[in-house]
Amino acid sequence: MPFRDLVGHRHLVELIARAVARGTLPPSLILAGPDGVGKLTIACAVAEVVNCLDPVRPVPDLFVGEGERGSAQDGRDGPTALEIDACGACRSCRRLRRGVDAARRGDDAALDCLRIVQPDERGSIKIDRVREVIAAAAYRPFDGRRRVVIVEGAEALETGAQNALLKVLEEPPSGTVFVLVTAQPDSLLATIRSRCPRLRFGPLATGDVVEALVRHGGHPPAQARVAAALADGSVGRALRHLAGDLTDARDAAVDMLRTAAGAGDDVHRRLAAAQELLAKGQGQARGKRGAPTRLDVAERLEAMASLVRDLGVVVTRADARRLANADLAPDLARLAKAFDDRRVGRAFDAVGRAAFALERNVGHKTVADWLALQL
Repeated sequence: MPFRDLVGHRHLVELIARAVARGTLPPSLILAGPDGVGKLTIACAVAEVVNCLDPVRPVPDLFVGEGERGSAQDGRDGPTALEIDACGACRSCRRLRRGVDAARRGDDAALDCLRIVQPDERGSIKIDRVREVIAAAAYRPFDGRRRVVIVEGAEALETGAQNALLKVLEEPPSGTVFVLVTAQPDSLLATIRSRCPRLRFGPLATGDVVEALVRHGGHPPAQARVAAALADGSVGRALRHLAGDLTDARDAAVDMLRTAAGAGDDVHRRLAAAQELLAKGQGQARGKRGAPTRLDVAERLEAMASLVRDLGVVVTRADARRLANADLAPDLARLAKAFDDRRVGRAFDAVGRAAFALERNVGHKTVADWLALQL
């Protein structure tokens, strides 16, 4: 996607475009910020512009995002020009877009000039995968001008993988740019952080989320506004609300509650319950594969909070019409046999604290294990 079609983060887009145009793009970058705000999309746009066969210079009247019109946050009165952008129409741009679409579906991008490294089914990035892209980085790409290696979810890099990556960052190859995309930059080694300039992404403005949903997703404005209001500045989260595809999240929450309900004081069984929260989901509606991301775990905790609230309704024999998950009434009735009103109260408090810890970048597994011991 060309820079001009991106929504939000105007000052960061201008900064990157200026670096590309002037030949000062660093050989490695960290794009850090909340999940679902466009970090990966911008990283892919970098790959497109550096490999474009007919780049546009300059790009007049840049305007990205309703939420940034006349923004006072960066001291500008209106839109400005990008110094360079991809044409979006040449053979290279079209090929890169197809590769990005394939990667988002969980398939191999099948491009030498764009390597996207993602966590495996266990939620980690191992040293062998990093060594593979390092070996390729020793040569110029055969299908483009520069290779862009994007490490999505870089916080999942194992220690050995980070050390292997550090070696190539110390002496970066001229034909490759490394972009580490992460919501938890402090989980990276200090030596890696010191060698990679960090671009900090914040949540998108609500107007930007609405624009992304309408312009790129084709959603009706009224629905987009409702989803954006619930999304906390994340397009990814808004899309999940619109899709209504919370089946994986709710199923994982039910499985964890069911396992914890019968675990008693058995620590091993409780830790087994924690694995239910981190289990691989089907993700069929989203075309997603692999281990759940931080955003997935947050969604599962949100679903669990709703289920525990419903347990309170069942346990206290309140009006069943108050159930948010009425279709799971039989499951809730079975769970209620193990949860009295005091245990429901403790569980609800524990889920809230777990969600808060996840927001503070505590690791997925640590959050899941702690919650399982509290339920």
